[in-house]
Amino acid sequence: MSSDQALCDFILGKTPKDALTIARTLEQAGHQAWLVGGCVRDLIRLGEGHPAARAPADFDLCTDARPELVKACFRRVIPTGIEHGTVTVVLSGRHYEVTTLRGERGYSDGRRPDEVFFVSDLELDLARRDFTVNAIAFDLCAPALIDPFGGRADLARGILRAVGDPNLRFSEDGLRVLRCARFSATLELEVEPDTLAAMRPSLGSFAKVAAERVRDEWLKALKSRWPSRAFGLLRSEGLLAVTCPDLYPEDSAVADRVYAEALSLLDLADPDPILRLALLTVLALDASTDASWGPGDAAVRARSLGLALARSLKLSGAEKTRLCTLAESTSGLLHAPPDLTHPPTLRRTMRQIGVDFLPDVAQLLVRATTAGSERHARALDAQRSLLDELGRRPPLSLRDLQLSGGQLIAELGLRPGPEVGQLLERLLEATLDDPAQNERERLLSLARRLK
Repeated sequence: MSSDQALCDFILGKTPKDALTIARTLEQAGHQAWLVGGCVRDLIRLGEGHPAARAPADFDLCTDARPELVKACFRRVIPTGIEHGTVTVVLSGRHYEVTTLRGERGYSDGRRPDEVFFVSDLELDLARRDFTVNAIAFDLCAPALIDPFGGRADLARGILRAVGDPNLRFSEDGLRVLRCARFSATLELEVEPDTLAAMRPSLGSFAKVAAERVRDEWLKALKSRWPSRAFGLLRSEGLLAVTCPDLYPEDSAVADRVYAEALSLLDLADPDPILRLALLTVLALDASTDASWGPGDAAVRARSLGLALARSLKLSGAEKTRLCTLAESTSGLLHAPPDLTHPPTLRRTMRQIGVDFLPDVAQLLVRATTAGSERHARALDAQRSLLDELGRRPPLSLRDLQLSGGQLIAELGLRPGPEVGQLLERLLEATLDDPAQNERERLLSLARRLK
């Protein structure tokens, strides 16, 4: 799509009618409203056929009307950030953030402005935004793009460029330097040289950013087609050392080499953020220059790195458990593999990993190795063994036994207590040696002999 008119028609056609209703309602009240930010950027990319373009999920608007007037114009309005000029208008069950045009002054904490003041000039509002591709507005009532900083041209050239002075933009909000890395991956843009040069000098501001905000940016980047674009910048510009310095130490030629390989492998893994974090953790073991640990320590070290990363990013309990289990299990299988050709050992290994994590561990084994290497060949064999045995559905936990604790109590006249659990564990051990034992009568017969 080439003509401005055709692109404007496309954007208008893809915009929810309720957003247009908001703009027209404010126009009738003597004000203007525009689509702004990420939704405009994404609609331009979609209209111009970018291969990674996605339809926007949210449609935000800015307006020259004060928030109190916006509230008065609509029946259902949530004052989400009214002190900063933002309210949420709810129409047809959908939420639309509407923000009064504003300027900002002073960023003493490197995170938020000391002062927010309302303005009437759209360009002044766009000038405070982070990157040119996010500083484009769209007039819904008289369809036209307002692009004072050349964001559309930067999108066409595949460039990510700060609005104005990048050092100033990054100092205003420390998260912006991380968003720069994330956008390079999710939007598949190259960071413009002056913007790139401002990243490392902005680490002081970045260090003030809350871990939860860092986590959200990491997870978004890890869902992208090319997370290596973001994570290459995280290390080269020093952000990784701020967030998790133990993962891939700076000033280490070994870590440099391993990280470069890790980035190429990262892109090949499924776009699952926690799985990709586990992959980075597993590969980080090869970046260590500590001669005091051997292959048998790999699982413990991987778990320790996973815990450190989970704490740095403030992952949820479930995310932390999954990350550490995947990293620990995969590292153990790669560095000190048990004999998976021995079926009982294979099943005990699978039980230790846990059936819910086995498919991911099987993938990571192969993703964490370079195609054509001896380790890759061993990983393929291990993956095949794990998945083939998993397909046979062997009993790997007490819930897989064809005999419950209640049935044991009823059939053998046992008293409820820890002895019942201990007996079930011994029955499970027997089925791990021979899954054919997992039949009710066989288990009962064995239980009578063991009790």
